[in-house]
Amino acid sequence: MEYGGGGGDSSSGPTGDRAMYLKRANIFYAIVFIVFAILMYILRYTGKDWLGKIVKTDFKNDANALGEQLVGRTSFALALWFLIHSILCLCNKNLTDSYQFFFHTQWLSIHVVVLIAMWIACWFIPDALFSVYLKAAMYISLIYLVIQILILLDFFHELNEYFVEKENMAWPITILVILSVGTVVGYGVCYWLFGKKGCNANIGILTVNLIVCIIFWAVSAFMEHLSVLTASMIDAYVTYLTCMGLFCEGDANCNRLAGSTSSIWLSIVASLFTLCWAGYSAFTSTYKYQILSCGCCCEEGECCQEEGACHNCCNCLEQDEEAKQFSLSFFHILFALASVYVSMVTTSWLSSHSEKASWVVDRGYIAKWVNIAVSYAVILLYTWVIIAPLVCTDREFD
Repeated sequence: MEYGGGGGDSSSGPTGDRAMYLKRANIFYAIVFIVFAILMYILRYTGKDWLGKIVKTDFKNDANALGEQLVGRTSFALALWFLIHSILCLCNKNLTDSYQFFFHTQWLSIHVVVLIAMWIACWFIPDALFSVYLKAAMYISLIYLVIQILILLDFFHELNEYFVEKENMAWPITILVILSVGTVVGYGVCYWLFGKKGCNANIGILTVNLIVCIIFWAVSAFMEHLSVLTASMIDAYVTYLTCMGLFCEGDANCNRLAGSTSSIWLSIVASLFTLCWAGYSAFTSTYKYQILSCGCCCEEGECCQEEGACHNCCNCLEQDEEAKQFSLSFFHILFALASVYVSMVTTSWLSSHSEKASWVVDRGYIAKWVNIAVSYAVILLYTWVIIAPLVCTDREFD
């Protein structure tokens, strides 16, 4: 879907003050997301002592379940807020003078007031709604993780191309070593934590994924269209997903972290990764509009009349066509999905094991396979990246 500009020409994008408003708004939404994600962590572990006394809930005597309820209510308000933004920004025809653009960029303080009002309203809604929400959050998180795969693959390729252009091997080699060693160490730790005797399913998952990671690394080293650096990034992400999936294992016999306070560190790492990644997505979307700051020196039809005379103008026009792909609605829906996912990593995928909390039934099994399934999706996608040039020989893969 393409989005043109306003004014007299719908094909142009935001420039000048409009571009500044867009950058400012995108940064604003990223900050709101980060602040509320941190708030979820605070509520998870301390909310029972203050907000828990105000919220209408039946879990006041169950500290763990109450913490998860508070996270669920906060996540629900934030996700709904972003979802409303996404709906109101649908079908934005331009990014200059449309009502969607002004809604996205103006009166941001009022947006915050509305979000806080929605959050406070969630304090007094019965538990039933949020019990259903927390159950659904595991499946919604799967959608976010799948979308994240596509963004990550694109990011890995862009990073690799950046290093190739710079012709500076110090950073690529450093990152390659860190990720490769980290992957091996990660699987070693996972074998120790989740591969105890008798846990054949966990051992099988770890072994298969480890072998696949080794194959990816080796194949990428010998195929011209692949990069060992990209493969090492893919391996590291598969390792992360595998670890998170097995971490959700509810059986204490196959999970040394089950019921342990040490699990908080893993959830912190996962949350930091999510926060950084959501921030990256926001900023990269914003930076797409830096190319629109150039001034076109001539009309579109004049560019090719004199070779080299209007080179900058041609580049600007070409880049502008790419920039029109930015969608305000998709920007907000990504943050809505991330808001749901953060509730899972904040609560260690609902690990309270409360007997009263209905949302923890079969929690370990479902959460485990959500993460493992996403790791398999990553493997399948990168497998296609490897074999596509060999299968589709009549197509070019840049």
